[in-house]
Amino acid sequence: MKRIALIALSILLVTGATAQSTSEDRNISKAERKAARAEARRASQEAMDAQYEVANKALNELNFLVKFDRLFLRQGGSISLTPQTNFLSVTGNKATIQIIGDPTAFGPNGLGGITLEGQISGITISTSKKGITYFEATVNGHSLSATIKLTLSRNGNLTRADIIPTFRNNRIALEGILQPFDATEVFKGKAS
Repeated sequence: MKRIALIALSILLVTGATAQSTSEDRNISKAERKAARAEARRASQEAMDAQYEVANKALNELNFLVKFDRLFLRQGGSISLTPQTNFLSVTGNKATIQIIGDPTAFGPNGLGGITLEGQISGITISTSKKGITYFEATVNGHSLSATIKLTLSRNGNLTRADIIPTFRNNRIALEGILQPFDATEVFKGKAS
């Protein structure tokens, strides 16, 4: 009887000690997880700040490329786009806007969409108190012209673009990544 009681008591003590050490491990690992999440958030914010600074510098130097990956519909919803063929590029006083909604359809540029290439004018760049950068300009091509409005948020290099044709009131809303200009990253069709 004493033997059974001794065995039961030793099992109880070992189980209690193990449970206590497991809860301490959970508390330590919880604190470590919390610290790791805070570190990951800080690193992510630093990366977004660096992306914003590079994008903002390219925007202010008028030497940038916005590769669009989303087209917003008027009725709501959106369509995914191919960034290599849907873009806005600005180099100095020249700009190119290319939008290809359906690559299987035939369009004036030979790729199933429209390409506007021309001189850029009426440039205004402003920054709000919250760090949001606004860019507005007009692009005049041979047969088309449009007003471009870009909004570069403080969180990285994600850019919202509104393209408004001069002769029609059909606003095109797009979203993409603003980066310094590199012509090798896009495929340009024939200009309209």
